[in-house]
Amino acid sequence: MSKAATSKRSQRLATLKEMALAKCSLDIVTGAQNLATLSPAELFDRERPDDLQAMFKLARNWDKQNWFVEQVNKLKLAFYNFGFRLATPTEKDKKKLAAWLDADEDRRDMLERYIAAVWSEWLLLDNVVSFWREEKEITPFLLLPEQCRYTDAMGLEKLTVNLGYRKEQFMDGEGNPLPGWTLEEIRRYTGSGHQIILSEEFDEYFRVLTRGLRGTGFGVPRLYRMFRTLSQCESMEVGESMLAYAGRLVIRAHSLGFEVRSASNAAKQAEYLWKANRAKPIEDFFKGRQGFAETTKQFDHRIEYIWVDPKLYDARKWETIVSRLLWWAGPVGYMLMTKQLQPFLLPMLRADALADRARVGAHLDVVLNKGFRLPVKVKAKWGDRCFNDLRLAWEMTKTLMQQGPVSLTSALEVADFDPAVEAERKREEAPVERDDELLPKFDPNHGNRPGQPQKEGLRERAGRPVGKPDPK
Repeated sequence: MSKAATSKRSQRLATLKEMALAKCSLDIVTGAQNLATLSPAELFDRERPDDLQAMFKLARNWDKQNWFVEQVNKLKLAFYNFGFRLATPTEKDKKKLAAWLDADEDRRDMLERYIAAVWSEWLLLDNVVSFWREEKEITPFLLLPEQCRYTDAMGLEKLTVNLGYRKEQFMDGEGNPLPGWTLEEIRRYTGSGHQIILSEEFDEYFRVLTRGLRGTGFGVPRLYRMFRTLSQCESMEVGESMLAYAGRLVIRAHSLGFEVRSASNAAKQAEYLWKANRAKPIEDFFKGRQGFAETTKQFDHRIEYIWVDPKLYDARKWETIVSRLLWWAGPVGYMLMTKQLQPFLLPMLRADALADRARVGAHLDVVLNKGFRLPVKVKAKWGDRCFNDLRLAWEMTKTLMQQGPVSLTSALEVADFDPAVEAERKREEAPVERDDELLPKFDPNHGNRPGQPQKEGLRERAGRPVGKPDPK
């Protein structure tokens, strides 16, 4: 065999060996089991990647897999995006915007989905990349940060992205470009590993929101601090799953013989020790038996069931995981786990939400006005009632309503009633003919029923004495 052939064969064997080792190593995401090939250094690299794209990808995996991360982000989204609305400069603009949204349900759906996606991405990765095309009228959507390289040195923004689209996604069944698309565009956006630099020259617009310092590109996601904790949680879950699998087997053990506690019994024990001719009939008797059965035993024959020690399933072992995750989760996490009323948590959550709303709101104000081609200029606004204690919020609403600053309509909204429905029902109940049906009973010792006819056929109204006219 020639040297070239030998070298080629050696390289092929080395490649196959590497592939085999890769398959055998422990995948920290899937939990594939072969710890022998996973060194502490490799585990450390997986828990603490230096590359930002690897951080983003791993953070998204933890959100997909971990029960605590997913639930906290879901609740944060509900709080932070509570009462979202698009504010307009004038009432006329408000009506114009409402008509524009009502005219196209798909357009409204895309706008709402985009806003929810921005919040989800921000809460998980602390970095958001919005992309749209104006001439092509492609409304804004999000690019995955793990597919992007972003720099803003000296304020000059540059975004390189691998979209990862396939050519057939832009072609019809006969191999022709879809309407409105050219072959040049399709070549630009398709191809495995194909990197492009977004440019307005190609009708490509983007906006980046990040916690990173200006001039340093993307920032590190906050969840990065929890990667080691989440890795430990996964390892514990994988181990417990393996333990549970082993727990499918319950052993019925027969102890033959007895414990020697005195010298006089030592000589007698030999005849009671385990013997095959004695054990076999016992095993045959119990084999395959389920349900109720009766048996007898000698004093030297003890039957017991051996199963997994329940202490191994003790929930206290998860406390070390949850207590560390709470530092990342913040007030929402503590509200989930607290066993007593903590009135200071809602104000802390409100302060945190307002800070994030300011950042996300500035991003949305730009993208919504530029990318969605709205008929009027809008500004993102949110409601704060979700941060108030319900009892205190109602007392405040009632006081302000009685003193005048708050309308009856706002009070009904706070109480979760539909003002339009209530107004219609009040009109239906207003006629005097329905008084007997709607008003409560009043006996003579407790005064007359409101609206009941008094002397001279007059009715008492609003608590004023009978016969006194209403004010002009």
